[in-house]
Amino acid sequence: MSATVYGKWYWSDWMSDPGVRASSYAARGLWIDLLCIAATADPTGYVVLNGRPLTAPEIARLTGGHASEVEILLDELERNGVFTRDRHGRIYSRRMIRDKKKSALAVKKGKLGGNPTLRKQKENSAGLNLGDKGLDNTQKPEARSQKPVSSDARDVSVRCRQDVAAAFGELAPNRLVPDTNRVAVWLAAGHDPAVILAVIREGLSRKPDVGSLSYFDRRIEEASSGNRGAMARAAAKPATPEQDRRSRFAKAVAHFRGEWRQGWPEEMRPGTAGCTTASDIVEEARRTVAVERGEMEAA
Repeated sequence: MSATVYGKWYWSDWMSDPGVRASSYAARGLWIDLLCIAATADPTGYVVLNGRPLTAPEIARLTGGHASEVEILLDELERNGVFTRDRHGRIYSRRMIRDKKKSALAVKKGKLGGNPTLRKQKENSAGLNLGDKGLDNTQKPEARSQKPVSSDARDVSVRCRQDVAAAFGELAPNRLVPDTNRVAVWLAAGHDPAVILAVIREGLSRKPDVGSLSYFDRRIEEASSGNRGAMARAAAKPATPEQDRRSRFAKAVAHFRGEWRQGWPEEMRPGTAGCTTASDIVEEARRTVAVERGEMEAA
């Protein structure tokens, strides 16, 4: 188990995160418990046990809930973008992983001496050459506009940076996330956030050892002048049949509990005209809720 016993908590970030704010009280409560699990897990930041993803029943046992309820709340949190899954299906906290990498980098640089001048001298004397695989900290500062940045533009920039960092965490988990200041430069040049993320995801899938965001400059420019929508759709990951079934089952359970949430597609609600949820999923959800209420014995 990790030695993490405490960590910084940014109150304003929790209160201003749109995904968290859009989630229900129950979903927020589950997310707090998941963060506690992730903080003490190995690797840090992942909701895992011995490196493997925790299942809904296991999370339910650890948090004192019901598996079907956990399924619903996980679906809600994932739809709202509160957490991300890696290619192994493991839930992870983007913020926690970023903070862990920053902490490791600070320790590494601290060993070279706290004074930036001394650190640079020692790096040069040791013959370090970060090159293309190093951190993106050698870029010349961009010219800054003196015009005030609107809160909407700031929110877009923050969210885009978070998405870029999450893409590195998912597709290049063994590398430090480069400095994301370059994202602001791309946005200021008028590039669409969806195109930026699509290019980065596509590039990382081909070259996961990218060490500088400047690597994507020309690719983003070319994508922006081409078919943006097509590239963004190509980079989007469609839901697998199992993910679709899990989502439909969770929504059917919510329907029979009387917890159907605003924004969920009506064509999944059992009993509505044109319901597209398979009858076996509906029946399984009906039995699950009946067992919870004591109206039926578990099979």
